[in-house]
This record gives sequence, structure tokens and C-alpha cells, in this order.
Amino acid sequence: MISAIGCRSRRVFILVYLFTRPLLANGAHPVTGGFEIDNAGQGLTAHFDAQGAHLCGLKMDWKLTPLSYGRGPDVRAIGTASPRMNADRVEYQYQAMTEWYTGGPSGLEQGFTIQHPPPGLDGQPVTIAVRLPDQWIAALDKDLAGATLHGSKASIRYAGLSAKDAGGKALRIWLHIKGHQLQIEMDDSGAQYPVVIDPTIQNAMLSVVGQQGGYDAVAISGNTVVVGDEYEMLREYETGAAYVFEKPVSGWANMTQTAKLTPSDNAFHFGASVAISGDTIVIGAPWTVVDGVAAQGALYVFVKPASGWTDMTETAILYPYHVNFSGNSYAGSTVAIDGNTIVAGVPNVSVSPALGFGEALVYVMPSGGWKNAYETAVLFINSYYYPWYGAGFGASVAVSGNTIVVGAAGCCVQGVLYEGSAYVFVEPPGGWKTTDSYNAELKGTEVGVNDEFGYSVAMYGNTIVVGSPQFYSYGVGAAYVYVEPAAGWTSMTQTAELYPWFTLDGNFGSSLAISGNLVVIGAPNTEESGGRGVAYGFVKPQSGWTSTSNYTFELTMPPGSGDFGQSVSVSGTTSAVGFGGLVNGAAEVFWLVP
Repeated sequence: MISAIGCRSRRVFILVYLFTRPLLANGAHPVTGGFEIDNAGQGLTAHFDAQGAHLCGLKMDWKLTPLSYGRGPDVRAIGTASPRMNADRVEYQYQAMTEWYTGGPSGLEQGFTIQHPPPGLDGQPVTIAVRLPDQWIAALDKDLAGATLHGSKASIRYAGLSAKDAGGKALRIWLHIKGHQLQIEMDDSGAQYPVVIDPTIQNAMLSVVGQQGGYDAVAISGNTVVVGDEYEMLREYETGAAYVFEKPVSGWANMTQTAKLTPSDNAFHFGASVAISGDTIVIGAPWTVVDGVAAQGALYVFVKPASGWTDMTETAILYPYHVNFSGNSYAGSTVAIDGNTIVAGVPNVSVSPALGFGEALVYVMPSGGWKNAYETAVLFINSYYYPWYGAGFGASVAVSGNTIVVGAAGCCVQGVLYEGSAYVFVEPPGGWKTTDSYNAELKGTEVGVNDEFGYSVAMYGNTIVVGSPQFYSYGVGAAYVYVEPAAGWTSMTQTAELYPWFTLDGNFGSSLAISGNLVVIGAPNTEESGGRGVAYGFVKPQSGWTSTSNYTFELTMPPGSGDFGQSVSVSGTTSAVGFGGLVNGAAEVFWLVP
């Protein structure tokens, strides 16, 4: 942040942040003919000389120095200047403004200090025009506060347009594309100078050493990310591994794993689901043979050692008991954890001897810590009107405090399959007990046959989000938000519906996550800007959740990636997004500051 210099100076600061994975984390240093800020690990260099500022690398030479500046239609070319060092900044002093750059952990910061308001008609926006890099395509965010630039091998975020003047007043500022120019436009009506614009997004790629398959699940808690790879070959007839990444002191950056988690026994498809809460990670292995029964499934619990995460096998294995003993129950297809409570979905199980068409298994940690055990309780619903493949109860699970929500994507309206429901269970005073008595059934007013409402669920405090990706319907998808009434959870329709702007084949709501006022929703089949898949961020308005397609930001990957958003997780202001389509799949971390 830059402190105000005083109204008499009448100077305006405009800061723009450029982000890649991550971009230019080092300070400036002198070189022959000028200065540089570089990040060799990313193959990117910001070079400053008398010709201006250039960002080089990734098959790109982007001249960042503005082409023109002015107000409204009176926009004029900017002259030339030689760079100079001022503390840790590189500056260009022009007649109309000072252009400056500095590097830091969050990216390359480009600033403009405007000495005097430009001439022109009052009410016309202040405009600074920058040429886009050759052969790159720019896609504006829906709110025009940022843009993603796509090249043949990478993408860069140009973001951070939230202007405030010296008095703390927010000024309206936006991006506009005109020809091959990216224009920064600002309404400075009544502004007290200077003005500061803060960053919004940083992202970093997570990859692993020795990975053979592709990431299928991702979860984050605090500064720790865990990703699962259910297809990595371990030994004959045994597959799956999970990888732990811990945020470095300097911030998220392109990195390989801190630790690799593997099972000690014959787990199969270990890593199909993952969850984390604090220092405890739980990994689902739904195809695992248990007591000679094929595909019975199991869960593996890992507790962080006192010395920190390291390559290790599990602390404990959690088994299913009240499932179909003939096999193919796939316990652990979905998992969730909060504190000392773990929930596992068993959506494929059928009755006799199981308790329902789909179950959710609840495990509560014993006083002495996690040990090998069967479930503490079974949650289920009576759904005897449906065929043998059941109601899909347990297709998704979430837990927050003493409340569990279970999605039933194959459920349940007058025998209609795949319309879907979600069920809320609140822990009784005596602790979790096996029951089919739910506290609330959640429905969506826009949900119909084959919409698969309940395919994904997420919960934070008193707010639940339910996804409806419509895999077997129109493929558009939606997500529904439910806020707990003052009297407690009761059967209800949505408080608000979040939906995408596109019309077909996005499967919006395939994955979702919530933390505080931030909801992140994956739409892994969305085709956009040459890539495949998007994750959208929605921030709760001050007045409360309301139905909208007006997302706050979108997260994308460069062309060539696929299924971006197939899994999402969020903790605080950091979101982890899983995707495939590149070599062996990958996971991406985004630092979000809504």
C-alpha cells in the first residue's frame, strides 16, 4: 500500500498488478543499459531501458509502458524517458506522469503517479492505454476489474483495479479492450489525490515428483494443500497416493510436494477423495478390498507428525461396517472432516444388509486419538421406491461443527431419478447415533429430472451450498445457497441461486467450496478462451445472498489444460483448484482477496 502524500500535491497513484505462477517475485537490480526484475524459475524478466518497460518470456515480449494518456477523446501519446532507481522501484518520469515498477512476493506492481488531472471535459474518464502482447488474447473479467491474457504456453493475470483516493473514497475504475490495446479507465470525479489500487489474485502451480496418473481431488486448510492421485501405481493391484504441499514463508509459488502419503496395505484407488482439517488429513480409497470383500472401501487418516509433514503411511484406517457385505459398496467415494469428526459417503450401497440406498458413515475420534475402527454412526434415508442402484445418498458430504449435510444426487421426488435432494443432520445432545431422521431436506425450485442436485455440497457455519451440474440434463448447472433460519435447520428451498452466464455443457456446480463469505464453484466442462474449464468466485453481498450470475472473479488456465475446476477447495482467501488435460494433471493455488 502507498500512503497519501497530501491533497496539495494533487497526485494520483494507479497501480496495476500482473500475475502468473507467480510472476516476478524479486526486486529490481541494475544491468547494462537499464534495470531488471526477474524470476528465472518462470522464465520471465521485466527489462527497463530507454525504450520502455518490457516483460519478456513465455514466447512474449510485452511493452508495458503506456502508449497514450488523457481524458475522454483527448488521449495523447506519451513521450520517452530513461529509467532510474528510486529506493526499490524503477521509475520513468514523463511530463504528464511518473510510471514506476517494483517486484514483490505477490507479483510485478506497475504504478502511475499522475501529477495533475488531465485536461478535458468533466465527467470523461481518465484513460491510460497499453498495447497487448503480440499473438496473445485478452479476456476481460465480467466485472471489468481484471483480465486474463492467454498465450500459446501460458496465461497471465492483469488485475487489481480497486481504486481509492487519499480520503479513502473508492473510485470507479475498469478495463476496456480497444483494438489491440488494453485501456485502464477511471472516473476521478471529486477525487482527492493520490489514488491507490490493490491486488486481487495470485496463483501458483503445484506439481509432484514421481507422479504417474492424474490429480482427482484437492483440499486446503490454512497453509496446507492435499491432492489425491488415485491412479498412481504403487504395487501390483494397489493404486493411489496423495501429496501434501505447505505454503512457503515467501508465499505460494510453483513447487513440488512437501510429502507423499501412501497406504500401508492393499488400498485401491487411494486418493479418489481427500479432506483436511488443521493437522489431520483423510484419504478415501473406495475400491479397497476389506476382509476379502471387493470394493468395500476404506478411509486412511494421517496426522501431521510433531516434526512436520513427511513421506509416511497412515496413522489409522477407518472401515465401513453397515454396508453390503457382497461388495462394491465403495465406501469413501466422498469424504469430509471438521475437527474430530469425519464423514464418508457410500452412495452405491444398496439395502440388505445395508441400512439404505446410500449411506453416510460418521467417525468420531476417540479420546486417545485416531485408531483403526469402524464407524460411530450411520446416516441414511428410507428410499425404497427406487431401483437397485439407489438414491445416491452420500454422493457428497460436508461437515461443519455439529452439522452434517449429505447430497443424494439420485434422489428422490415421486420416483423421479437424478432430480436430487440434500439432507441436513444435526448431532443429538448425546452424540452421533445411527438414524434415518434428518433435520431438514433441502430442495431447489429450479431443479428438474436428471439435474443431479446434491452431486456436490459444501458447508461453512450456518451456510450450505448444493451443486446441481446437470450431467444428464442440459449441462448448464447451478448452485444453491441455504442460510440456516434463526429457529434452526428445517426443510426449505434455497435462499439464493448462483448460476453461470453460459447456456450449455459447462456442468457448473460439479464441485464447490465455501469459506466465510466466499463461494468457489467449478465448471470443468466450460469451453472458454481456448481452455477447458473455469472456476467462479462469488462473494456474499453486504445485504446477504441473492440469486445472481454476477460472479466476482473467474479462475482459468491456459489453452491445453482440461477439466479445470473438477475439484475446488477454499480456506480463508486461498482456493485450490484441480484440473487435468496437461501432462498427468495438476493442481493450482489461487490467493484471492475479494
